[in-house]
Amino acid sequence: MDLAYDLWNMSATVDGAETSSVKGGHTQRWECPPVGWLKCNADGAFYEAQWQGATGAVIRDEAGDFVRGGAKWYGHCLDALSMDYC
Repeated sequence: MDLAYDLWNMSATVDGAETSSVKGGHTQRWECPPVGWLKCNADGAFYEAQWQGATGAVIRDEAGDFVRGGAKWYGHCLDALSMDYC
């Protein structure tokens, strides 16, 4: 269900200019990029017990519309930090 929600969320237009979430007690807001620009949000995950990880990215335009996205699984990783730079 989480994967289905994430895929739906990636393809949905962001209402207005931002969405918000609370992380670590702080409200984070996503803002659309300036007109004529694209915004790429990326993240990585690391599973220490298996020494494996994954990365993902989503590109949205100035209206918040999904342009492109992708994800990749890595069967062999060194640490969490390296996943953020793949």
